[in-house]
Amino acid sequence: MQEAVEPCRPSFIPVEEDRFAIASGRAVKRRNQIRFQRSDVPYGPIFRNADEIIFGYFGAHVTVTDGRYLYMRANACYDNKPLYEYTLMPMRMRRMFNKDELVNMEIEHHLPFTKGMPVLKVPGQAGFYSAWAHGNLLFDLQSDPEQLQPLTDYALEARMMTLLHTCLKNAEAPEDEWRRLGLPPDGAGINEENVRLEHQQRQATLTALIGDLCQVRMHPETLTLLLDIVAAGGQKLLQDIASDIRSDVLCREDILRVYAKHHYPVDLSPLFERHW
Repeated sequence: MQEAVEPCRPSFIPVEEDRFAIASGRAVKRRNQIRFQRSDVPYGPIFRNADEIIFGYFGAHVTVTDGRYLYMRANACYDNKPLYEYTLMPMRMRRMFNKDELVNMEIEHHLPFTKGMPVLKVPGQAGFYSAWAHGNLLFDLQSDPEQLQPLTDYALEARMMTLLHTCLKNAEAPEDEWRRLGLPPDGAGINEENVRLEHQQRQATLTALIGDLCQVRMHPETLTLLLDIVAAGGQKLLQDIASDIRSDVLCREDILRVYAKHHYPVDLSPLFERHW
């Protein structure tokens, strides 16, 4: 089963700032990173005067590219913690933060890029998307520009992790983000052997969480649903799925079919509503 991986594209806001002579201000540490002038990388004609680009999505992968390779770093633990939002405007797209979102907020005084001003530190959520279910992904943009065939190359991954470490240092990433991504702030231990061990540990964690189902092929979003079921106390459903499945491929419809056949002490129906 071919798993579809959504290609990652960087933002071009810095280019537009330069184009229209918009000053970001001295308080913003930035470079125009969307500038290469290279012919040896797929995006060479677009980018000039930079070695890397870092971009991502809140609570999901943090991605770095040098123009040839692209590395998507997922959260190190499946629960995606610690994860915080830092803001002075607690507002969503169409509403303010609610009481449940703010009840455990703290005041953060030590972010270097806020000019000494305290901000709200609010526990965050990534929604129904799980970067951990997709895992760390490495692509060769020259041979695979659509990012459909992840590479397994521990030495190259270690090099891209080092590049990501440099970018996070330059961006003055909060301490909790280093822990969420499982990266050492001092860069110690980023090497081929530790990358290999990291992959083995992830597989061991996956086996502990979903048992024999980790041997079944499935889309990462199906795995996300299984992880949510585990977190909700639905281990019995996973056992029934493992007993019921007659194929080497599992989809969300199979999970729903098994759930509908049995009675469970935990109401898992909200999970299916969220994942459909």
